[in-house]
Amino acid sequence: MTTRSGWALLSEDEQLLVFDLGWRYLHEHVLQPSQWQGKETITTNNVLPDWSAVYLMTTLVRYHAARIRSLEPAFWETWAPAIVGAWNYDAADDARLRCDLVDLAPAPGRARIIAAALDHLDALAANDRHLTPHPLFDHLCIELAPQVADRIAGKQYRDQLTRSLLDLMTKHSPITAIATCRKLCEDPASSLSALAHQKLAELDPAGMVASLISNDAAPDEIVAVVPRIRFTNLGDADLEALCRLLLDRFPPADDPPMEPAAFGSDVYETRHVRSRTLQLLGERGQVRSLERLAEGRSAIDRLMIGYYRRAARTRAADLAYAHPQPYELLALLGRADARLVRHSSGLLSVIVEQLHEIQHYVRHGGFRDLWNLIEGHEALPKSEDDISDWICHQLQSRLNNGSVVDREVQVERPKSRGVGTRIDLTATSPTVTHPVGIARVIAEAKLINNRSLHTALPDQLVRQYLQPAALHHGIYLVYQGPGVVPFCLVR
Repeated sequence: MTTRSGWALLSEDEQLLVFDLGWRYLHEHVLQPSQWQGKETITTNNVLPDWSAVYLMTTLVRYHAARIRSLEPAFWETWAPAIVGAWNYDAADDARLRCDLVDLAPAPGRARIIAAALDHLDALAANDRHLTPHPLFDHLCIELAPQVADRIAGKQYRDQLTRSLLDLMTKHSPITAIATCRKLCEDPASSLSALAHQKLAELDPAGMVASLISNDAAPDEIVAVVPRIRFTNLGDADLEALCRLLLDRFPPADDPPMEPAAFGSDVYETRHVRSRTLQLLGERGQVRSLERLAEGRSAIDRLMIGYYRRAARTRAADLAYAHPQPYELLALLGRADARLVRHSSGLLSVIVEQLHEIQHYVRHGGFRDLWNLIEGHEALPKSEDDISDWICHQLQSRLNNGSVVDREVQVERPKSRGVGTRIDLTATSPTVTHPVGIARVIAEAKLINNRSLHTALPDQLVRQYLQPAALHHGIYLVYQGPGVVPFCLVR
């Protein structure tokens, strides 16, 4: 009304008078929804007396919202059918104002509008019509969804309208849509069962993958839903499961020659999803998943999977690289012994290098820490345990990259009593790999005069420590006292 050319020619008082006349019309006009509700064909003479009042209300929302707020609940009760059923002039401004009008209604008025929306759907169903794009139903969908779901489950709507409403709930109330679709799937003979499976493929891709696998779905059942699965939302395990299913049912070795006529078909799209799931596993760096998928397949299948496995290795290396912060990079550049630990053998090299550094420190004054020096008494070397404690402290202070050095870690306890088998020194460090692993090195230490010096390496370090822990890297330390140098370490 306000966009018409004559409106600008009216003074403010005249414009207000027009609103006052419209206000009187709203309170005096008798609504006749039977003239247009649910009908596909209408005439202006039948609808304008009712719908013009709704257009006036949306105009008042913009210019005189206080008047709309002052309306009594009985007014909303009267006009709810027209507020829901009147067609919009456009899908943007007019539609938005209709939603704003509903939001201004008090709680009882809004409840009546919800009831009128359900009545409108019943009228559409009676006239075998579907729900055309209707912004107000988008706006009210969350409130309508529970009752609409019950009516769909009770088969109160025909297929065309049900499809429209499932689209609406998929967009605005997905949880309710999932429950509704699962109920529809319980009746395979229903004409809506296939649609429900397709919707579930969009809304619950992981559940759909599990259903296809557990039900041993036939190829025609797979092609009906797989092209609609949002596989990019799947976790790694579900993605691998879907890929395995497609490789089993549609092996690359059986792919027909590419023909333009096949483009866009469900079978073509299913094979495309198979390739995309392989590609996505590669992009996620899932090397092991691709290796499992390749097991027991034909040469052509392995060749195809191998291409994505090589890409996965490259991606896994990229994912394993953690960009250092500037201060970390400066600290790294300032260390001559900086090293990235990728496996246990790398940690072994780091530990051995640090032991050489500790031995150098011992030979140049550090030996005093390893002797019991009491004035007036003979100097004696400390015990084997005390020396191992000192070595542990020295290594821990030097390995400041997240590594941990422990003393006396129990590796096994064969009897109910006692401390069991304990390791002298254990060094662990997180690896710079994807996924992050743990590098571990075990050390056994003996004084030069220990009776088991010559047997401890095979008997203790290997048989008692490395083998039970399934490790392959260890260090045998020998502490030698007076006679060669004041104190030294021998690998």
